Amino acid sequence: SLDFQLIRAKLRAETETPRDAVAFFEASLAERKFLSEAASRYGLVASLMRARDFGRAQRELAPLRKTPSAIIENLACQLAAATGEAATALKCFEAARRLYPGSRALFYGNVEQLLRTRQADAALQLVNARLQLQPEEPRLYQLQAQAYAAQGNRLLQHRAQGEAYVRNGELGAAVEQMQIALKLGEGDFYQLSAIEARLRELRRLQLEQDRKRQ
Repeated sequence: SLDFQLIRAKLRAETETPRDAVAFFEASLAERKFLSEAASRYGLVASLMRARDFGRAQRELAPLRKTPSAIIENLACQLAAATGEAATALKCFEAARRLYPGSRALFYGNVEQLLRTRQADAALQLVNARLQLQPEEPRLYQLQAQAYAAQGNRLLQHRAQGEAYVRNGELGAAVEQMQIALKLGEGDFYQLSAIEARLRELRRLQLEQDRKRQ
């Protein structure tokens, strides 16, 4: 499939040195030695981005975008972000997500671009909505923590970071984050009570985990 070929090209662009990757994909296109021209051009654009040759990357991207693909659109948005075109990148992610609403890469790219452009409220809105559907996804809690940090809400930042650790199986680190949150002396009664209850639950889980290891 095209997606498989694009992912293979992406991995090659990321694992070789930028110079070698550019040379490989240039030769592939020049000699027409490829299974997918779109994938080879994708690899070239990704390699040029790593080489920080953004001008040429943009030129090579233009014909590539004629191929409909969420993976290609994500590359286009990442290129706009890499060149410092923050507003263009954000519009790119939003438009691409309307075309490909199921794309995880575009969702995360959209949230990260909102955070880069200091739009923490909008980022948090997207993350919280997605958490209703994927409550066990650690990356969502990590982004939630970043958004709360950007808002200056340290209590909820540490709580979210703790939940990210729980999903990664790091109960000790999660307990530590909840303890830090409580020691801040911030938040209202409801928030503090919820964190205290969660801390008790995590300590119980930690004890059970320790018993199983003995």
